[in-house]
Amino acid sequence: MKKILFFILFINFSFSQNEKLTITKIDSICEENGIYGISEGHIKINNEKKKLIGSGRFSIKTYLNYYNQEYYNNLSREEKKRYNREKDSELIRADYNENISYDDNKPESIFAQFYYYKNQLFCLKLKISKNEKVLNFLLNQSEIESEKKIKNELGLELNNWIIEKSREILEFHNK
Repeated sequence: MKKILFFILFINFSFSQNEKLTITKIDSICEENGIYGISEGHIKINNEKKKLIGSGRFSIKTYLNYYNQEYYNNLSREEKKRYNREKDSELIRADYNENISYDDNKPESIFAQFYYYKNQLFCLKLKISKNEKVLNFLLNQSEIESEKKIKNELGLELNNWIIEKSREILEFHNK
């Protein structure tokens, strides 16, 4: 009887790990678990002649989903220090923030929330402020992976930007 009960619990746990979470559920997990990692840096923007025309900062914040949160919560303080949470977790969201000031005093701000399932980007919330215009995007996996350009009023090349930033996030996470 114990073996059957263990088998049922094991199957249930295995399926729950493979379940794709909703955006709302991911956001609540992120709020509960808090930030896992932070990366910050400087940005320099050059024109075609390699002359500096703007500079700013960026930050990446990553959030993890811990599969066995209940088990972890029941560990003693000493056991928690030795426990490898990364082994029982996966990247579920990363927040990317970028602020640039150009020499012509026109600021640009980008805030994005990258949502992942098994290290694969499946949703993106994006807010871009430039030249006093604000654009909001909510892109699903098929729109992200599409060869079709993501149109926007600002003429920004978003497809390449999304690929580049997602790669940076995954590289930071996998360090």
